[in-house]
Amino acid sequence: MVFIEDLGMKASFFKELSCFFIFMIKILLHHISTTVLPSF
Repeated sequence: MVFIEDLGMKASFFKELSCFFIFMIKILLHHISTTVLPSF
């Protein structure tokens, strides 16, 4: 039972981590597109 709860905690942690990662990538891409692309 503890093992299943631990798995659930890990799953939610990885879900939050991936959401944060995607969020950071979106900000990075937006930053790149607004700073690098207009100079071309």
